[in-house]
Amino acid sequence: MSIKQRHYLKLYWKIVWRDFKQPVMDNANLFQFLTIPILVYLSFPSWAEYLSSPELSQFKRGTLAFALSIPTWFVLNLILAAIRLKNEERKEGTWEGNRFVYHVPKHIKTVVGLPSAEVSITRLHVPDVPAKAMVKFKFEYEGGLGKAQITNHEKSVWSWNGIGPKTTHELRLDGKAETVLAVNCPVESIETVIRIYSIYWAI
Repeated sequence: MSIKQRHYLKLYWKIVWRDFKQPVMDNANLFQFLTIPILVYLSFPSWAEYLSSPELSQFKRGTLAFALSIPTWFVLNLILAAIRLKNEERKEGTWEGNRFVYHVPKHIKTVVGLPSAEVSITRLHVPDVPAKAMVKFKFEYEGGLGKAQITNHEKSVWSWNGIGPKTTHELRLDGKAETVLAVNCPVESIETVIRIYSIYWAI
């Protein structure tokens, strides 16, 4: 499967799960759902009385209808996601040759570099980008003298605040759509806020 095919597959499932969960995440729908057991309890203080009531069969039908609606709603979203795929992609950016360029640089992570003699190293996951894609990163700094480094198995690039190397770099992601992020903030500095963005990714 090509990088572009993996991109569309990832975006497809993102749309499916987002739309599938939407009715549950809606506060009005959630409130209505939570009122059902409360109404049952208030209407039938005694469970023995409830189990012998004619309303039980009606409640069973309602429960069955709810249970059957879940897979039906999921299948419907599988179909609708395929229709919405291109439109969702156009909202985020546009294809320029083999590059997908975001309309607005996409925020990936914010890191606060604290003054220390040690270098802080973490894994940097780039969401919504397929594994092994080439990504152009942008770094924004606020305060301090901290600097950031991104690394993969091929190369390492440093970026820092003030006069120095440019604050945009290209680097290829690994098989988990990740790279290594190192942050260094000198002891004599104040804390540095580093915001990391993706400008585009390429096949």
